[in-house]
Parts: sequence; C-alpha cells; structure tokens
Amino acid sequence: MQQRRGTAAEWASTNPVLALGEIGFDTTNQNIRIGDGVTSWENLETVSGPEGPAGPAGPTGPTGPIVTGPTGPTGPTGPTGSAAFYVSATAPTAPNNGDGWFNTDTAVTAIWYEDGTSSQWVEAGNSGPTGPTGPLGPTGPQGVPGGEVVFANVAPESANPGDFWVDNTSGYLYVYYSDINSSQWIQLL
Repeated sequence: MQQRRGTAAEWASTNPVLALGEIGFDTTNQNIRIGDGVTSWENLETVSGPEGPAGPAGPTGPTGPIVTGPTGPTGPTGPTGSAAFYVSATAPTAPNNGDGWFNTDTAVTAIWYEDGTSSQWVEAGNSGPTGPTGPLGPTGPQGVPGGEVVFANVAPESANPGDFWVDNTSGYLYVYYSDINSSQWIQLL
C-alpha cells in the first residue's frame, strides 16, 4: 500500500487538505500527518512522536592479543661530546682527542692530539727560549692577606679571603669568600 508523499517544499507549496484518515508522508523531515478532511497540511499535527531515550550500552568486548614486533637495528654511534679539561700534576690516564690538561708542576697547558697513527699530549702554544732575568724592581706596598693559589685534592684547612684552590682531582676552581656571617670555598669553574 503506497501512501501520499512529498518533500517538505512540495507539501508547503500545495498545502492540501487530506481526506479523513488519509496518510501523508514528508520525505524531507521523515514525519507523518493524518488528514481529517477539514484541516490543511500545514495545520495538521505530526503523528511521529519525539525520539525515545537511548538504550543502555552493551558490554565491552574482549581485548585482542597484543603483538610486539621485533626490535629494530641499532643506529650508528653519535659524535663524541665536548672536550674535557684537566688540572693535575700527572697526565690524565684515558683522554679523548681534543681534551686539555694543565700541568700544575710545570704550568704548561697541553692538548691530547690523535692524528690517526699516533696519540700524544701536544703543548698548546709555542714557547721560545727563556730570556735573561730582568733587574729586580722596587718592593711594593704591603697587600691584604689572600691571593694564594693552592693545587690539592682537598680544600686547604686554613685560608684567607681571596685565596684560590684548584681541586686537582676534579679540575674545579674555588675562591675563599668571607661575608659578615660566614666563610667558605665557592666554586668558580
């Protein structure tokens, strides 16, 4: 059985009066109106009721298997990081190319150099021969205590403000600092 039907625009343009019990279907809005033989289409109530409430959610299905793929190949080794600088009386035991070393016994700075066939400490800078000793200058005024530089693997027990300590284990430089309330070694480098 086929019912009278049309789009919302077609129903609005003709606005017919449906016969008593005649069914009209709006294909645009998906609603039905039933004629009474007197009332025009636009004044008829729709038979379709409001949308009902949503039903309860169904149960969750089981979790599927988890499959881990094989581990990929190891990537290439990255470049060597920045160079280290050592301060000690003896040469570092396992230096890398470009590392620096200040020899506290000779006050000479050297760079570890690898040329592909050999590796060695190379003195940084060119030193010429030692010149003759100059004449002795006049004695300056008495300074304030401090300014002493100590190379050791532990902090000196007695120090004056302004003294320096180079930790020849770590290569760190400290200065002895005093304020109104305390005195302590403060790391500079």
